[in-house]
Amino acid sequence: MSCLLRNVVARGLRSLASAQAMEPSISKRLWQQSKREAMVCLYHPFVVSIAAGTLDLHSFQRFIAQDSFFLTAFAKAYGLAIERSDDREVKSEICKLQQAVYEELELHSSLMKAWNFDHTPPSPATCAYTDFLLAVAAGKKIECEKTKVPMLALAAMAPCMRLYAFLGQETRVFSRENHPYRDWISTYSSPGFETAATRLEQLLDSLSEAQETTAAEFQSMQSLYHRAIAYEVSFFDAQEVRGSNAFVPLLESVALKDRNFVLISDFDSTCTVSDSSPVLAELAMAVDPNVRRKWSSLSDEYFRDYSKLLEEVVLREYDYDAIKEALQVLSEFEKQGNAKIDASRVLQGIKIDDIKQAGQNMALQAGCASVLCRLSSKISCQILSVCWSRTFIEAAFSKENITNVPVHSNELENDGNFTTGSLIRRVETPIDKEETMFREILHAPDDKFVIFIGDSLTDLLALLRADIGIVLGTSSSLDRASKAFGVKIVPLFSGLVQRQQSSRSAWRKEEGVLYRASGWLEIEAFLAGN
Repeated sequence: MSCLLRNVVARGLRSLASAQAMEPSISKRLWQQSKREAMVCLYHPFVVSIAAGTLDLHSFQRFIAQDSFFLTAFAKAYGLAIERSDDREVKSEICKLQQAVYEELELHSSLMKAWNFDHTPPSPATCAYTDFLLAVAAGKKIECEKTKVPMLALAAMAPCMRLYAFLGQETRVFSRENHPYRDWISTYSSPGFETAATRLEQLLDSLSEAQETTAAEFQSMQSLYHRAIAYEVSFFDAQEVRGSNAFVPLLESVALKDRNFVLISDFDSTCTVSDSSPVLAELAMAVDPNVRRKWSSLSDEYFRDYSKLLEEVVLREYDYDAIKEALQVLSEFEKQGNAKIDASRVLQGIKIDDIKQAGQNMALQAGCASVLCRLSSKISCQILSVCWSRTFIEAAFSKENITNVPVHSNELENDGNFTTGSLIRRVETPIDKEETMFREILHAPDDKFVIFIGDSLTDLLALLRADIGIVLGTSSSLDRASKAFGVKIVPLFSGLVQRQQSSRSAWRKEEGVLYRASGWLEIEAFLAGN
């Protein structure tokens, strides 16, 4: 084991590039499985207030005092792991990590002295977290060989390091010269802290590899990792947020308590990982192989003409009416495309049961189903899509037991068993989406607060008309058109922090500004929190 570890550890950070091309390491898999909790922490009103610099100093002082108790326990946990290791190289690596914690504690101590802040007793949330860490490091949580304890201890400690590195990197852009919490942000966004977090993860991966971790042991590591990051969420929940009118979670915002929230989402490539039209075309090809040639010709013509159309977009200042007028040309193009599909009858003869099965097999974006399940019981959630088949969409959600989310889309005409090849065309264009949003979903919009989620140029008008328009992913056509039309797309977290800094009492719509989110888990954290 010693020789193997000497070889693995010596590679240090240089092994990262080659590891990324291979199967994700255990530490990366565990972190990816904790994406929801990471987003909950990033969008926690306490962290948002730190990033914005609006947090009351007393609240921050209390946080640092509680964090000092945690760091002390962290150092002790490293010490226990050192005692239980029988490998000299492993001991040396853990000692380096422990030393970094002592340096972090010195920073906390100097801050406390500068503030002349009396130490408060550890809170219940702090005690629960520190007791858990020390019990794991002492081998009291999970029965195992003594030599396996350091590996399990690192599994419980890794999420804290990775989480704080993540929070530091995400908040770094706000650390201006006169920011009240610049030192805190600089510490956790520094290359040194990222190196420490990476070293811990690499040591965890090395131990797992060297000790030939079993499936049961991986489950134990997984359980400890997830419990630890859950304690992190509880730790932030226990902090005071004084002197800051936080906007998050948005659905609980006091300033918006009299508004009726409505969440409207596109379907293709917003809820799903891919587009539905090729799937429906494949079903038609299975019925009649000759459809493949027709479909290829129609799709090639569509994408060629679509690209030419986008090239004709003229740069201008933001003007919603002008954008709508420009998209009228695109709308006519989309209608002509659907008319060709309709006339060609390429979608004729598909079994309705096959459409339902294909919908159920459609992969959804990570977090989409859980977010819609959670939010649809609290607010109105609806789907607005140019997809050809409402049956397909409803089937995709039915497998996740999402039955209370109305769908507004087109449909494939059928006789109850098979499609006729005709399209029942209801929502085909950007203008159709905007008009359907107001005519069929919002009705009297004055009391409603609308969040629209989309990913493509077809969504642009609806995104701009919503109180908050959220863009998922990176669509080259949407980005190009937005730039040409003077529409700004800013990261959702940055937009939130800037709102927090403005000291406004409520989230007010900003014309011509959209927000980009990394995925549904980020949207959930923004809207609903933990």
